[in-house]
Amino acid sequence: MITAAPPTARRRFEHQQQALQNLARRVAARGARTVLLDDVGELDVEDPLFCQRRPWRPFPADSCFKSLATLTTEQARLDQMGHTISRAIPSTSYVSLRHLYCDSQQRCGPFLGTLAHYSDANHLTLGASRIGARVLARDLRQLLLSPHSAKPSPPPPA
Repeated sequence: MITAAPPTARRRFEHQQQALQNLARRVAARGARTVLLDDVGELDVEDPLFCQRRPWRPFPADSCFKSLATLTTEQARLDQMGHTISRAIPSTSYVSLRHLYCDSQQRCGPFLGTLAHYSDANHLTLGASRIGARVLARDLRQLLLSPHSAKPSPPPPA
């Protein structure tokens, strides 16, 4: 009996990148653009409500926050994939929104002020989604206004 070895993480990554690149090429062949987005960071808590300030709870709980550098490290392969595809196919852009959900010390967590970012460990609330939508809309307008050389603007310095 011959069994196939399970795909390695590297092979899965290469397969996903190739699939996205093929899709972007098909979109480009139709004269359209592709915009790839990064992902929001995953929290190390199951319920972001446990991260709310309460008189009986230490705050901030370390597990509720990650540094922007940590999130960037955790998503390095996603960034690599997005940048590789956008370099290979000029009508494709990669947009990173993760910095939007961090405070001035580059600490990212389930809240910024009183605005809740997460409805669970890795899904954004409507309010947090609107923040990302405004930035994405700005970048999409930029792409539409300059279709030959457009790349979204880099994230602002924190």
